[in-house]
Amino acid sequence: MIKNFNVWPAELFIWVEEFLHKSIENKTIILPHRGPDFAKISENTDAIMREFFNIPSNYHIFYTYSATESMEIIIKSLANPKISHIINWNFWELFLSESQSLRKEAESIKKTRGHRVEIEDINANSEVIVLTANDTSTGIEYSPNELKNIRDKFADKYIVVDATSSFWALNYDITSADCWLFSVQKNFWLPPWLWVMIINDNVIQKSIELENAWLDVWAHHKLSNFMKFKAVNHTPSTPNIVLIAGLWFVVNQFKNVFWNIEKLEKHTLEKAEYFYNNIELKPLLESDNGKSKTTFVLSTTQVQNENIFKFLREKWYSISPGYASHKSENIRIANFPVHRLEDIKNIVELINNW
Repeated sequence: MIKNFNVWPAELFIWVEEFLHKSIENKTIILPHRGPDFAKISENTDAIMREFFNIPSNYHIFYTYSATESMEIIIKSLANPKISHIINWNFWELFLSESQSLRKEAESIKKTRGHRVEIEDINANSEVIVLTANDTSTGIEYSPNELKNIRDKFADKYIVVDATSSFWALNYDITSADCWLFSVQKNFWLPPWLWVMIINDNVIQKSIELENAWLDVWAHHKLSNFMKFKAVNHTPSTPNIVLIAGLWFVVNQFKNVFWNIEKLEKHTLEKAEYFYNNIELKPLLESDNGKSKTTFVLSTTQVQNENIFKFLREKWYSISPGYASHKSENIRIANFPVHRLEDIKNIVELINNW
């Protein structure tokens, strides 16, 4: 059986398929989304998310269907009309393109590919700063401590973080950003089609101020609508009940194994340390500062690239090529919580000896 270390949806969590199948078979998640049964599912998922990730009471958990939907909601709720985007390449640029399509005054702060925008390089000219915690195209990250430093440097601004490739695997201080966005198909080992927004009262208040000023904050739904429905544990539109229930199941299972996010982060860092200390190919980002703990991106020649992929496949390991036009220049390897240290060691040995 192929072991999946792709940086897009990697592995489904063990037993989650059985859980979802039984939930459908028993009709426990085939129910009205305006009734008490769904409200209980939503309430339970919120509660375990708050407990495991230490989410403060002044932050609210909302569910949407996609990255672009979530991005549009946040851009319209905060940008009036300026917004600053820190770009460490491809996945950071998606958020920028959304701001531009919404006709916002979008500022781009970036360096050349493979070089990180350091904290001292950030000089935002708006009250909203958008960044990605971990870019899966380049393997460039801001660590939890660095996000705290960004928060301290820009205490008077709204900080928005897309953390899809690292939320759950690392122990973020939720208060280091005003808004967190992430999906469930990577670190949470679930199928795609569910995005989570964790948003504090400051963002809600700003959105309401823009709404009261008759500015366009509607997007798919305005945040005041999210708050209205959240009061009864509902959602503005028909929710993905299957994955909201699945999210509770996965977090609950790993809570039983790791107990808390601190121990889970230790698991992530142990694997990352072994990988970087032992791999012989150069990471795309040569500086240790900003090297991703959850997405390993290595530089290769085309010959190395083709042979490593073939060799790993023969040994039943699947990894990702470089992103888009960089397909033959990089290889990318996921280090999500579902992945074992034993397999990371095997991959390192195979790459070093192909």
